[in-house]
Amino acid sequence: MRATNRIVATLLALVILAVAVVTFVEIVLASLGKSPWVLDHTAIAQDLHQRTWQDGFVRVMAVPVAVLGLLLLLVGIKRSAPSDVPLDSDVDGVTFSVARKSLERFISGIAGAEPGVDSATASAGRGRVGVRASTTLQDPGDLEERVKSAVIGRLEALRPAQPLKASVSIDRRESS
Repeated sequence: MRATNRIVATLLALVILAVAVVTFVEIVLASLGKSPWVLDHTAIAQDLHQRTWQDGFVRVMAVPVAVLGLLLLLVGIKRSAPSDVPLDSDVDGVTFSVARKSLERFISGIAGAEPGVDSATASAGRGRVGVRASTTLQDPGDLEERVKSAVIGRLEALRPAQPLKASVSIDRRESS
């Protein structure tokens, strides 16, 4: 979700910057007594002064603005996956952690090393690790259980501070 937040924030910042630049230019032109560059602010001001809260235009415009505001609020307050996964330590006062992306690459490698797995990807979130592996085997048999066992074994060896629930799915694809 971090990428989505960054994209939304960047686009919003660009829109705000564009509005600020246009507003600045319009203010300078108005103070110099020149005609408006983009917006005729006097005509807009006169139109807005004549409208009331009961006007249909005002209500129609309020709905998308409110929806956009709520969406931005939800994007801002939604918790993203933790960037680090804390690990247990035998030494008091010493804490260890592994970066979530590193854990995902590590688990992908473990799953991908199982015989019969052609490729694997992993995702780690709050209290869980998901593995999606693909195979070209006609009959994968117990491949899902073997991958899950390997993943759980490595996760237990890492000793995460909070237990991580592992889920594995195997996608069968045609060999080329």
